Amino acid sequence: MKKVEISEIEELTIVVDMVNGFAKEGVMADPYIMHIVPAIRNYMEVALESPNKAVVVIKENHDENAKEFDIHPPHCKKGTKEAEMVDELKDLEPYCYTFLKNSTSAIWAPGFLDFIKTLLKNPKFRKIRVVGCCTDICVMDLSIPLKKLLDQLNIDVEVIVPTEAVETFQIKPHTYDEFGKLVEEGIHDRNEWNTMAFKFMKQAGIQIEEKGYQKVKA
Repeated sequence: MKKVEISEIEELTIVVDMVNGFAKEGVMADPYIMHIVPAIRNYMEVALESPNKAVVVIKENHDENAKEFDIHPPHCKKGTKEAEMVDELKDLEPYCYTFLKNSTSAIWAPGFLDFIKTLLKNPKFRKIRVVGCCTDICVMDLSIPLKKLLDQLNIDVEVIVPTEAVETFQIKPHTYDEFGKLVEEGIHDRNEWNTMAFKFMKQAGIQIEEKGYQKVKA
């Protein structure tokens, strides 16, 4: 494996926030997210073994007094274990391009937008795949701005989100009675927010690949 030169990249896989703070430990972590790791690793390995494909790793890396903490509890602070990629993917990171973000949208991570604009100068560059977590926040907050940038520039590059390789968190799911009637609304129902995010992204022109995706029981 080796890191492909930017000028040679024709297809990009972006791995969003597969860090300990969302998948293993901390107030924002949901260990269930780890079930997408095998699919993500497969996408990464295929890309890294190709002469014209590359992988970008996006990692949450918050300042001590990040404004995002006004909305979400403090998480993934710089220099902490939470801000590190999960061990199951970490060995591949040296072969990837890495960008650190302080908001839910990686589009504003230092250097990321310039990197994308450089890729777009290559007429053979035709595909961006976005995987990782969380589907309805950081994945969607990157995928839609990326697609709109391409629209603005009239550039025909696919933006693809494979449902088998994205996931979101669960906090107190919906409760239903024996007849399937909603009894109590949950705080953040995984199935509901995944479905909603897929609809929003599809509406924005993003290709949603639904292979292998199954709704989970609450």
